[in-house]
Amino acid sequence: MIALFIALGRSFLRDRAGLVMTFLLPPLVFLLFAAIFGASARGDVELRVALYDGATEARGAALARGLGEAFGEGLIEVASLSELETVVLDGRADAGVALRSGERAAPSVEVLTTAGREVAAAAVAGQIGAVVEGETGRGRGDRVARRTVGRAGDVQVVYYAGAVSIMFVFFAAMHGAMTGLDERRSGLQARLSLLAGGLAPLVAGRLLWLTTVGVVQSAVVFAVALPRLPELAPWQGVAWLATAGLAAFAAAGVGLAVISACRTREQAQPLSTFLV
Repeated sequence: MIALFIALGRSFLRDRAGLVMTFLLPPLVFLLFAAIFGASARGDVELRVALYDGATEARGAALARGLGEAFGEGLIEVASLSELETVVLDGRADAGVALRSGERAAPSVEVLTTAGREVAAAAVAGQIGAVVEGETGRGRGDRVARRTVGRAGDVQVVYYAGAVSIMFVFFAAMHGAMTGLDERRSGLQARLSLLAGGLAPLVAGRLLWLTTVGVVQSAVVFAVALPRLPELAPWQGVAWLATAGLAAFAAAGVGLAVISACRTREQAQPLSTFLV
């Protein structure tokens, strides 16, 4: 088993094109997906905004009415500032607006957002600025503050990185397992099984190799995503390693199951593509 693992590793390292496709392409696709999904928030989208009206001035009530007209059904009213932060953190609202009593009979306005939703917060602040200007006569930027709640880092990057990792881990496992079909057709598998004392050591060695490649693939993707990830606790790193290992092991098992059910690459390739 270990001998086959080492042999597969040496063969893989000699294939420079394979190295690039296995370890460079996944992070590039991750960056592409992150850019695409991040840019989608810059379009004309319907925003969900939570409002906490803690102002006691008459202008505060006028501002609240103006915000209701501006955001329509997308406005969610909450009863406290803590509830406002909770609604923003759990994603029920793209941004939150807090109205508080201010000076000169004009309420102060604060826009709350989380990391990764800066574009939505900017759009909300712009609309609120127009309402503030119309109701109070002040400039758009006056009295509209912004505050980020929750941990730093873009939590959506975790989704992008995980999705790209899983996709490429399964693709790599499927195509890596297909070398077994070539070995079976050439008769190499029969000779190796005689030397190893059966097929079990060969299958175990290939399973170990494909699992290792999958874990390294995931590590490369998350290494690229690390600067944009939220701050992680040590136990979360351990949980990531366990998840990456189990996902790679599952992908390797599915890949080996596919080649065991197929006789040729022509049969295995469309089946593996469909499954992934």
